[in-house]
Amino acid sequence: MLAPAIAAAGVSAIPSPIPALQTLAPGITYQREVIAGGEVIHVVRIAPGGLTTLQPVFVSGAVDARGDLARATRTLGSQGAVASVNGDFFNFDQAYPSGLTITAGQGLASTPNPLRSSLLIAPSGLLGLGRVRLAASWTPVATDGSALAATGTISGLNQPAVYPSEVMLFTPAYGRAIAPLPARLPAGTAGRTPTAEDSATIAPDEPGLLEPNQARTGRVVANSTARGARIPAGDLVLTGVGPAAASIAARLPVGARVRLQVLIGGLAPGTQALGGGPAIVVGGHAVHNAGEGFVPGQLTPRSQRTAIGQTATGIDLLVTVEGPGQRSPGITVPQQADLMARLGARTAIAMDSGGSSQMIVNGADVMPWSSPREISTAAVVRYAGVRVSRLAAPISPNGDGVDDTVHAGITVPSPGTLVVALGAAHRRTLTLFDGAVAAVPTGVGLNPARLGLPDGSYRLTATLTTTTGAVSRDTRVVVVDRTLGHLVARRLIRRGAPHEQIIFRLARAATVTVRITTRAGRLLAVPLSRRRLGAGSHAVVWNQRHGRSLVSGGAVVTVTATTALGTHGLTEPIALARAPRGHH
Repeated sequence: MLAPAIAAAGVSAIPSPIPALQTLAPGITYQREVIAGGEVIHVVRIAPGGLTTLQPVFVSGAVDARGDLARATRTLGSQGAVASVNGDFFNFDQAYPSGLTITAGQGLASTPNPLRSSLLIAPSGLLGLGRVRLAASWTPVATDGSALAATGTISGLNQPAVYPSEVMLFTPAYGRAIAPLPARLPAGTAGRTPTAEDSATIAPDEPGLLEPNQARTGRVVANSTARGARIPAGDLVLTGVGPAAASIAARLPVGARVRLQVLIGGLAPGTQALGGGPAIVVGGHAVHNAGEGFVPGQLTPRSQRTAIGQTATGIDLLVTVEGPGQRSPGITVPQQADLMARLGARTAIAMDSGGSSQMIVNGADVMPWSSPREISTAAVVRYAGVRVSRLAAPISPNGDGVDDTVHAGITVPSPGTLVVALGAAHRRTLTLFDGAVAAVPTGVGLNPARLGLPDGSYRLTATLTTTTGAVSRDTRVVVVDRTLGHLVARRLIRRGAPHEQIIFRLARAATVTVRITTRAGRLLAVPLSRRRLGAGSHAVVWNQRHGRSLVSGGAVVTVTATTALGTHGLTEPIALARAPRGHH
């Protein structure tokens, strides 16, 4: 007899297999690979070009706060963020980076570590490595720029004083979240310096970010002896501790003029930078011991690790390696150097490792962490053109309510005119959208039944012409496949024992497999394996057994159909009946 069907969570399409090499945007790819030794590596490659950039960022938007890399990358997605990896080591308690950071949004924001290499990103996109040193000073000056008193030394940027007497310089990047990144700042610290004995707030004569090797002159607009001075937007704050604090109080009253020199030798104008280390590839050769002041515990354990490099042809490489946190072997820094050289790097530098090692692709962490560590800095890959998201499954307009229509996501990083068209060989190209758009995520609906599309493979192309006249284009393959539909699993009682009847419909002949698994993915049964079936309705009965044992509880039915259009499938969770008394 036929029993009522158990209510299920619903039928859904099986996502199409993700290709080994994914195109994230024109010129940007992602690949997961298992290499010799069992290490799992993740590689993002960025081809050189005017629309792709690699940029350092503060994950929380502020120098002194940690942030969630995945959340920050998703937030930046509307501005073209495609992928990201973690950046520099950082002070775990106070979050500021261990080395140099220069970003497009905040300028020079942290102090270089002269013992360690920094990643230097030239305006042309060329990556270089350098061990650079900060030489910074402040000098009281007259209105004509002449010095009025001896020059004082600035020990560092945007971090608390370390020694009993020193002067530190703070910018608005400290203690202040910079839109659009989310702020995760401790209560009461936003926009204030850490504790200091005396401070002078300086309004620069010219607006702009603090950049290395550019003198800044301004007027003192406030003094403070409070334990933590406010940092107004656009201003700079000198703070002192010990005897150095007394010097600021005596020589920089309100109204005084001061010249700031922040020098970092060897940096060309417009260079962005991200601290890290050690250097692991120089001139195409692996470097196993760069002598950068790291302790063996940072270099020799097999661990999760991140590196950034560039090939001789200008392709940027972002590489993470899984480790014990993902139940993989992991690698040492010398092994990481060999890996980057094998991948073709001309130049490469290691970044923070262990719990900080992360890679975000399309908003998701590809390193399988149960709870990724919040981090300080990151390197973000941006694409300045229009992007079309990959469709997770084919469109199947057979009237069963599963993927009959889809919404193709489109990322528009700049306002302009967007044209979305759908075409195929020997068929008329259909314009789905043609109009003005703002710089926000958008999309276009695809309804094959309404458009009169037969089954087949199509190319969805989005073309954006920005208000400045720049043109970009992205294309994705769209498959329309009505082959498999109308999946229903129903309970049967035969000879007093429960069975499951699996019913589905084929629009054309196909090779079909039916699998039953637990909800955790363990295989229970294969009632039908690679059977060639014709068009029409079909029913397969499973005796609800795994071997000789009768199964109860939750399970999942999966039906796949293979044709010239590919292998596509449907899945449905089911609740299995308990065995009646006397049945085993």
